[in-house]
Amino acid sequence: MIQNRKIKLTILTLLPGLLFWLAWPPRDFFFLSFLAFVPLLILEKETNGIKRSGWLIYASLLFWNIVVSWWVGYADFYSSLFMLAANSWLMYLPWWGYRKTRKIFGDNKAMWVLASLWISFVDL
Repeated sequence: MIQNRKIKLTILTLLPGLLFWLAWPPRDFFFLSFLAFVPLLILEKETNGIKRSGWLIYASLLFWNIVVSWWVGYADFYSSLFMLAANSWLMYLPWWGYRKTRKIFGDNKAMWVLASLWISFVDL
């Protein structure tokens, strides 16, 4: 396994964005969208207890938004920056709920909460 912690965290931060990018049209390897959540979950577990570690999850979600929604930058650059940052923050809210639930109730119940919150986020 990877020995250097910074390299490992960097890979875990960027890998979900790359997997989601491959899952999005026109490439359309849709099955990778399910696998893309695994590095996010590993990243969450690896950074458990580290102060301000939520920024790594946010950075991962921001990278995902950038590689999938890059074309929005053609409309208005500054508006697209705001959109990417705001959408990534909204995507982080289910992960924040997962983190809080995991601390209180443990992994099993927290997974159910993450799935429920993520589906709620997607459908809103």
